[in-house]
Amino acid sequence: MNYKIYPDDSVPLDQNSHFILDHLSRYQWSQQLVKGARVLDCACGKGYGSYLVSLCAKEVIRADLNDESLAIARTQFKRSNLTFEKVDVLKLTDTFALAEFDVVIAFEIIEHIPVETTALFLSQISKILKPGGVLLLSTPNHDVVTKSKVQVPDFHINNFKPTELRAALSPSFREVTLIGQFRLRSFFNHLLFSADFFNVRHWLRGLFPAKRASSELNLPVAAVKPIDSDFLDAFSKKDTGYRFTTRSWRQAGLTLALA
Repeated sequence: MNYKIYPDDSVPLDQNSHFILDHLSRYQWSQQLVKGARVLDCACGKGYGSYLVSLCAKEVIRADLNDESLAIARTQFKRSNLTFEKVDVLKLTDTFALAEFDVVIAFEIIEHIPVETTALFLSQISKILKPGGVLLLSTPNHDVVTKSKVQVPDFHINNFKPTELRAALSPSFREVTLIGQFRLRSFFNHLLFSADFFNVRHWLRGLFPAKRASSELNLPVAAVKPIDSDFLDAFSKKDTGYRFTTRSWRQAGLTLALA
């Protein structure tokens, strides 16, 4: 079975996009873990995250199946230590040698992979990692998603609660650390967030969804501010307001796994 490309699953290269800033923050966080490393960025998309990683890593290989995304990555986000491969993430060992990488990044991929291929995908990653190598993986926390009644995109076909993610990783990785990503807000909100082990706040929010203040047709549309390498160079040094902690993986809307 091959990994499937979903045309609608593409984050716009726009500085105003909450989604891309959320995504970039994960790559910024990963910089501390890739210093001097040979890194594979699985399903890298347009390559903006790989560029951030390359600012600290020794070498980064960007792997994706989408020709359009790879073309953007090649032209807009270039560095001397970045290379490209058109690769099916379910067939990594067809392209890469065993024990080739110090770090494999798999941000926002596993939810797109058919359930029946989960074990194959994770096994492929474990085989191309060096002994002592690290997998950095992220996926939406499905416990938060279901309780808040957020609409799940059609292309999210393999969803995990944090404990389910740990169980899926365990056959291929001996040690799995779960990490929650969240946005730093007021002190009071942070106290509620830290104490809400069962995500009751999301359940309540799902029961009483907020009403729209006005029609989307009447809302101002911000001009697109393109993301380029200069923006990423500056972004890598800023405090984005996102935090990553092993203490709040149950409550965070996004789960990272360090394996």
